[in-house]
Amino acid sequence: MLVIFDKSEYKEQAADLALTLVSDDVAMDYFTNNGMPPVTVSASEKEEVKNDAYLNGFLESTATARLEETARMTNASEVKSVITEELQAALLGQKTAEQAVADMESRLNAL
Repeated sequence: MLVIFDKSEYKEQAADLALTLVSDDVAMDYFTNNGMPPVTVSASEKEEVKNDAYLNGFLESTATARLEETARMTNASEVKSVITEELQAALLGQKTAEQAVADMESRLNAL
């Protein structure tokens, strides 16, 4: 997220930087060098973007994406840590799936 503070003495420079960062040139540079989807409609309409099979598949599969369940929780990082740790323990064979779920429930209820 970019912000420009009302009291900044460099408002014009900050605005210029923001405009540059969301320009087609920068969007296409990120696309070409990193495979990142362009952030502007005009860059998204370029043939090289339209013809990129991976990007089109990615955009199609994320078109209906929603925030995950814990995103709005104030203790989201703790919840995610518990879930991740217990899942990892089950996947590594350190616990049975049943024990990991039971431990997860107990730990989440304690939060």
